Amino acid sequence: MKKFTIGITTHNESATISEMLDRLAGIPPTDVDVLLFDDGSTDDTAGLISTHQISKQENFRAHLSDVNHGTPSVGRAFIGREALSEYVVLFDGDDIIDVPEFMRFIQLAPSGYDILLSSYQYRDRRIGLRGNGGLLQISSASISRVIAGIGGKAYRTELLRDYGSDTVRGRSDDVRFNLRILETGERKLWHVPDVCFYHIRESRKSAKAKSINWQEVKDRMARYTALSNRYALDASYMVSLRNQLTHVVRDDATLESGQRADLFNRIAVLFSEYADPADYIPAPLIRATEKVGLDPKDVFPAQMVPKPQPVRSALSRLARPVRRDPIHLLPLPLRWRMRRALATLRKRP
Repeated sequence: MKKFTIGITTHNESATISEMLDRLAGIPPTDVDVLLFDDGSTDDTAGLISTHQISKQENFRAHLSDVNHGTPSVGRAFIGREALSEYVVLFDGDDIIDVPEFMRFIQLAPSGYDILLSSYQYRDRRIGLRGNGGLLQISSASISRVIAGIGGKAYRTELLRDYGSDTVRGRSDDVRFNLRILETGERKLWHVPDVCFYHIRESRKSAKAKSINWQEVKDRMARYTALSNRYALDASYMVSLRNQLTHVVRDDATLESGQRADLFNRIAVLFSEYADPADYIPAPLIRATEKVGLDPKDVFPAQMVPKPQPVRSALSRLARPVRRDPIHLLPLPLRWRMRRALATLRKRP
């Protein structure tokens, strides 16, 4: 039995799939199997696969689906069922494999683990864990790398068979796949340092706010909370997720100002437990709250922050949201204490 299978899922990858197959054809057929699942491409992807020289190699098999399932999970589950190796390394059809680095990876990879992790490259930036490698513990320092993406990872084949399928449609298929693996039991992870065989040209995530599945985000947060209770993890992943969603909403040029304000408020409410007061409370108010001996997050929870109101001016197309003073939302006695504290602070030299 071979130790590794490379599993590729494609959908309309005619611009990049030939380069990927050219690189894979350079791997000795006796070392690695290659399984490809095309998810109903409507361009020339299937034709390029069928006519490529690698299709004649005994270590290559392709399944060309007649329908599009709208998710890579169908292809990954298929690869998991068909693979005969100990490990599967997953690729998307528009990614790049560095063959010499991959051969180093399989030489350094031990048997008997659930997930092997190395580095990956996004554009010109290399992303990976620090340290000398070896047995990897799930911790606050490693969890983001463990659950984010498939780049630079090898999975025990049985995990793809059991957890590759996903009924959810939307962003973050990779994160949900990794969470399904982790939440079902204790896993053995191994870190392979100083190897980078997986290169990503561009992010495949949609930059539109309409792609956000809010129920899926809530479910993912609940899953992470369960993991954090088991492994004593901090909230760094939650903060990262909040920031990612904020950037999507902020940068979506198709949103009107009212829609954007509503989505910002929705994010603030959803992540209120993990919000940093400095994100939405002016610094003088934070100092005043601390002066009266209270926690700013208790006095000004994120869901209290009013929606930004547009500035009215002759140049309305350049209007920007402004923050309103949230003190007026507080109960009257606390409002008086806060205003006295602010007045005291202002008198200081």
